[in-house]
Amino acid sequence: MEPFVASTRPGLRFRLFGVPVAIHPSLPFVLALLGLSTGSVARIAIWVALGTLAVLIHELGHAGAAIALGGRPRVVLAGLGGYTEPRIDRQLSRSRAIGLAFAGPAVGLVVGGIVAVVTVLAGRPEAASLTEYTVIVALWVNIGWSAINLLPVLPLDGGHILTELLPGEPQVRQQRAYRVSTAVAAAAAIALFRYGLVFGGLMFGLLAMMSFRAVGADRVARRQSRSAADLAEVVDRIDAGEDVEDDLRNLVRDPHVGATSRTLLVEHLAQAGRFDEARRLSSDLGSGQPPTLAFLVDVLASDGRDGVAALLESFRRSPS
Repeated sequence: MEPFVASTRPGLRFRLFGVPVAIHPSLPFVLALLGLSTGSVARIAIWVALGTLAVLIHELGHAGAAIALGGRPRVVLAGLGGYTEPRIDRQLSRSRAIGLAFAGPAVGLVVGGIVAVVTVLAGRPEAASLTEYTVIVALWVNIGWSAINLLPVLPLDGGHILTELLPGEPQVRQQRAYRVSTAVAAAAAIALFRYGLVFGGLMFGLLAMMSFRAVGADRVARRQSRSAADLAEVVDRIDAGEDVEDDLRNLVRDPHVGATSRTLLVEHLAQAGRFDEARRLSSDLGSGQPPTLAFLVDVLASDGRDGVAALLESFRRSPS
């Protein structure tokens, strides 16, 4: 459940504990780029191997939780992380959704804890040796990455957990989670940049931008939904024979349903015998005017006498 997962068509495919796994070449490639600063081919190889293994262990944690919940999971490793598709055929309760999200980081923390205990029991490796480097990397990719993944930032696991913990209906919780995610990711990006961790700052900056855009998109979608509901109510009142001119004129100014409302207003005015007003409003639509709208006004204005001519004109303007 990490961000930035690329296409996974090419790459290594196998089953592990019955779970289909796909590893796209982009994951080891990105890890190798991140490991260039380690200074040697051996250290880069260790970093790539342990990083890939840590991501796989993390996703298998999610997969195990999905199986326990009756799912048929599959795992994808690509880009800067991985993704587990749970394929659970039922809606999960909040507590189970939290368990599914927490399972990946939890397994990583356990594995990192085992590495720490073994290191303490076996004694500290020789300073600056490959063994010491291997231990440091193993601790970081399991404990460090798991801790980062638990931050309340979407689409990290901590962001999904936050979404389930917040009050409200699912859509409201999602909106609130994206607001928290924007603030936390932005703060993390600033802190990382200040400490010279450019890559981490860029990553959390991108996450902050993604969350901020999601907040805006959700706000627009809710406004569109409210506008559509208002228009549907007015249409019901038109069917009931009510005078809805004032309501339609208000809706004409709504950017989401304005064009439809103006068309209905033209029809409403024509039905009321106010043909000059209907024609003026119809002409204001310009190229956006439906051809049949002018036909409707002309038919009503002439009591049907000009219907044939107006209909032919409509077909001429728009044969389809």
